[in-house]
Amino acid sequence: KELLLEECWGKPNADDCTKTCSKAFGCGDKHYKCCWTHCGNICWKNDKTCEDH
Repeated sequence: KELLLEECWGKPNADDCTKTCSKAFGCGDKHYKCCWTHCGNICWKNDKTCEDH
């Protein structure tokens, strides 16, 4: 099963870029999720996704 990461919505700053996901694409805080950015895969408080209607 392939895991597809979403792009993070917003502009992460340098501090956000230090909050990297685990190797299993997990985050320690359930309010955050792993998504991809210009600085790699990070844990991001992501309220909006493409799937929101």
